[in-house]
Amino acid sequence: MIRARLDGDPTAAERWAFDLLVDLARLVPATDDSRGGVTATVGDAGSHDVVAEPGAVRIGRGLLDHVVRLGGAAAEQRTAARDRHGRIPASENPAVAERTERTLPLQEAAETLVSAVRRAAGGGPVLRAKPWPSGHRWAAAITHDLDIVSGWPLFAALRWAELVRKGEVARAAQAVAAATAGLTGSPVRQSLARILEIERAAGVRATW
Repeated sequence: MIRARLDGDPTAAERWAFDLLVDLARLVPATDDSRGGVTATVGDAGSHDVVAEPGAVRIGRGLLDHVVRLGGAAAEQRTAARDRHGRIPASENPAVAERTERTLPLQEAAETLVSAVRRAAGGGPVLRAKPWPSGHRWAAAITHDLDIVSGWPLFAALRWAELVRKGEVARAAQAVAAATAGLTGSPVRQSLARILEIERAAGVRATW
């Protein structure tokens, strides 16, 4: 277990980062009346280490700052940069800028904390919550963005124009032919009904 507090005069952001790490590590917090448990304190500024001592771990302020930057999306919230759609560019994300977006830096930091807590516990019990029910290791959410139904011909025409601009005349002609065949019906609704049918057969619950 780990004490559900961070000693050493932490900032509000550091406390938030600590709570996030404990949650990701699935460490069961110790209450004030619990026996044992490992106490956590903030360590040196700039340090990305988690140092184990008897009954305690010191989490470097550099590591906590890193957790805030990634987990709290601090850079994205501060930036004024926008793409042509008014969205924050991916390049403003620190993980993208550092080319670590395909890794799990926050989970790695959480596992580092777990290892340090085990060493600090000196062979004592370290309780962790199960990651997922029934032994599952991960989950996926199937989502749909439904932007057009009745106005699909206009959006189809925009797609045709885009293909023609790119010189893909053959593909544009195929798209026009497919859309023309669907003018007497409702191709978007038909496609949606087919997707939902497939998901029901597979036992998938979709979100919108």
